[in-house]
Amino acid sequence: INLEQYGITKDFLDRYTKGEETDFGELIQSFPAPVEISAIIEDMKVPFSKSLLFDSKNSGNFETVYKQALGLGVYCADLGYLNVYKKTGEVISYLVSIRELSEELKLGQFFDFPVLKRVAASNSIDSLMTLSTMSYWNMDEHLRESGRSNISALLVTGVWTESLYLAGQVYLKKSNKRMRDHIASQKVVLDALIPVLIHYMDNNIDYVKLVSAFKELDKAFQTVNIEQVEGEGGAVSTVVNVSDDDMVQLCKAIENLRKKITEAL
Repeated sequence: INLEQYGITKDFLDRYTKGEETDFGELIQSFPAPVEISAIIEDMKVPFSKSLLFDSKNSGNFETVYKQALGLGVYCADLGYLNVYKKTGEVISYLVSIRELSEELKLGQFFDFPVLKRVAASNSIDSLMTLSTMSYWNMDEHLRESGRSNISALLVTGVWTESLYLAGQVYLKKSNKRMRDHIASQKVVLDALIPVLIHYMDNNIDYVKLVSAFKELDKAFQTVNIEQVEGEGGAVSTVVNVSDDDMVQLCKAIENLRKKITEAL
C-alpha cells in the first residue's frame, strides 16, 4: 500500500513512532471511559437530538471484525448519550445492537443483557451507566489479555470518536467553557491513540484509511495549546488555550472524522 497516496507521510509517521517501546495494551487502558462526557452534557441542559446518533439498525451490516469492533465502540458511546436523557426506548434498541456485535466478536459474556434491560426499563440511569462502564472495561481487559489488543484499539477508537463528536455537536449548539476545555484537552488522548493505530496498521487498508482520517483531525488539534501552570503552594493545573474560531473548526474536523468512520461501517 502506498501510504503517501493516503496522505500518510514519513514525517507524520516519524513524529508518532519515535521513542521507547510502548505497551499498547497499557496505553489503551489509559483512555477515557465512554460515559465521562455524559456528565458534562447533562450539566449543559442542551435538548436531546436523536439525529446525532448512529442508527442502531445498521449493526447487521457489519460483516468484518474491523467494522464490528469499531461499530461496537460507536454504539457504546451513543448508549452513554441516551442514558443522560433517560431515553429508555432507544436504550433498549442500542443494547440489542451492542449484544449482536459483542456476540459476533465473542464478547457477549461481558454483558448481562437481561439485567441491563431491566435496569434500563426502570430508568435507573446511574445503575445503567455503572453496569455499562463495568462491561466495557471488563471486555477491554479481556481483549488485551487474550492477545486481541487490536480489537480493543478499534473499540476505544469508536468510543472516543463518537463521544468527541457528540461533545462537539453539543458545544456548537451551546458554547460552554467546561465542554470547550474537555474537547480541546483530548489532544493528549489523540497523541496517544495515533501511535496505537499506526502500530496495528501493518499494510491493512482499513487501518490505513483510519490513520489517514485521524491525520486530518491531528492537523485541526494543532491550534490547541495545553500547558501545565504552577500556582500557589506548588499546585500544578492544566490550562487549555484555543480561540473560539479554532474551536469551531476543531468541532467541524471531529464531525468529518466521525463521518468518514461511520460511512465506512
